[in-house]
Amino acid sequence: SHSLLAAEVNIVSILDLVEILMSFPISAETKFLFKTKKRLRHEVFEGGLFSATGMTKLANQVKVMGHGVLNVVLTTLGRPLLLPFARRLLQTCYTSLLTASSHSLRTVLEGDGTGNDQKRKRWLNSSVVARTSALKSAQQVLLSVGVEA
Repeated sequence: SHSLLAAEVNIVSILDLVEILMSFPISAETKFLFKTKKRLRHEVFEGGLFSATGMTKLANQVKVMGHGVLNVVLTTLGRPLLLPFARRLLQTCYTSLLTASSHSLRTVLEGDGTGNDQKRKRWLNSSVVARTSALKSAQQVLLSVGVEA
């Protein structure tokens, strides 16, 4: 029988990866969907593997993978290892919740209250799977590092 006696985890690198995965949908939507003419959105990019439509369909799955990595880290590592990263964990989850939420919910979370958002209408926030993953990760972060953090 083999057992692991010690392991070293680079938490900073893992959190960097999680943030990249979680921010991918916004980047994909902004770069590929909004900057591509409607008639070209189904065309594969020159030298690429996806069209703008394909890239944005994949985007929320990448975000969900980021939440999966984060949840594994949170359930595997103990509170003493995570506490130095509490602020970053909370900010990452809060940002993910905002980007996965509807405009109405974002207005409440951000405390704006005006409802006069002149920005482009985003559509990636309509993914129920991404929103559910964001809520589960937020719950796990709060359980792991506490509310006081």
